[in-house]
Amino acid sequence: LREKVVDGTPCGPDISGVCIQGRCQKTGCDNILGSTAKRDKCGICGGRGESCSKVSGSYNKVGYGYRTAVEIPAGSTRIEVRQTAYNGQKADGNYLAVRNKKGKYFINGGYVIRMAAVEDIDIGGAVLSYSGSDTVEERISIRKRTQEDLIIEVISSEYSPPQIKYSYLAPKSSTQFTSEQSQSGNSRVRTRMLTPQAPTRPTPAAVRTRWYTGSW
Repeated sequence: LREKVVDGTPCGPDISGVCIQGRCQKTGCDNILGSTAKRDKCGICGGRGESCSKVSGSYNKVGYGYRTAVEIPAGSTRIEVRQTAYNGQKADGNYLAVRNKKGKYFINGGYVIRMAAVEDIDIGGAVLSYSGSDTVEERISIRKRTQEDLIIEVISSEYSPPQIKYSYLAPKSSTQFTSEQSQSGNSRVRTRMLTPQAPTRPTPAAVRTRWYTGSW
């Protein structure tokens, strides 16, 4: 027989309920038995969906190494980020990464790129899911409200433009939406290892010149 957990233990990460005498009893988002309180689209318990606004944008600047695509303020929710490989290729040298302002990477830090999908990464109260890099459309989804600012980055090892689109619900009190927006078990994890040094930029085509003769 399984041992009973302590009364009051949450039933699960996505379940509104607590364990009482070994059984899950439903609660509202306020953790009160019998309550019908729910979280609104902004992630506020008992809210009316009026405390947040949708932010969306894109990023497609060419460069090398780690670069910031968008900074997402604390308290944001329903975060969706997509990177579509250039020209429909499965690997175009551009990959997504997520870190906090302290420099802690949750995925794809240190030039090590995760190839397989992963779900339910705890990032301080919010939950991150990642499609893996071994796909034409790389995707990051973050549900629940973030407790700290998050920075979405693109890692580029080839000179091809990323195709990043993002959207999220941000607190209306926040004025920091984006730093740069486009103007237009013991199982082994498969990873890619990128070279930190920036490759040599392609040499521009030679400039054509023409000589003219005439009087001085």
